Amino acid sequence: MEELQESNRPEPVRSRPVFLSVLCIMTFIGSGFIFFSFLFVWAFYRLILEMADLPQFQMPGIEIFKNSPRWVFFAGAVFYGASFIGAILIWHLKKAGFHVYTLAQIALLFLTSLFMYPGGLPSGELLFSLFFVLLYAMHLRFMK
Repeated sequence: MEELQESNRPEPVRSRPVFLSVLCIMTFIGSGFIFFSFLFVWAFYRLILEMADLPQFQMPGIEIFKNSPRWVFFAGAVFYGASFIGAILIWHLKKAGFHVYTLAQIALLFLTSLFMYPGGLPSGELLFSLFFVLLYAMHLRFMK
C-alpha cells in the first residue's frame, strides 16, 4: 500500500534558474538573428555579391564574404537553426537540447574555420562558443 502511495505522488515541478533563462534568451536572439541573416545571404547571394563590388560597400570583412561559397551560408543557417532549437529544448529543461546546441556550435566552428576563415578561426568566435557551451554545461543538473 505504501508503494502505491509513493508512485502516485507527482514529480516536483522543476524551475529553470534565472541565469539559464538569460542564456537561452541570449541564444534565441543571437542564433535567431544570424539564422535569418545567413538564410537571407543564401537566398540573395548573387545580388549581394554584385553589390559587394560597388565602392560604397567596400568595408572590412567583405572579402571573407566574397570568398565564401553560397552553400556555406545555407549550412550556417541550418546549424544556427539547430542551435536555436537546442536552446528551446534547454528552455524546457531537456538535456538533449544541450547536446543539440553543442553539436551545432562545433559544426559552426568547423564550417567557418574551413570555408570562411581558411587561414584560421578568429579566437573570439571560438572563445564565445566555448563560453556559452560551458555556461550551459554548468546547468545540466537542472535538465532531465
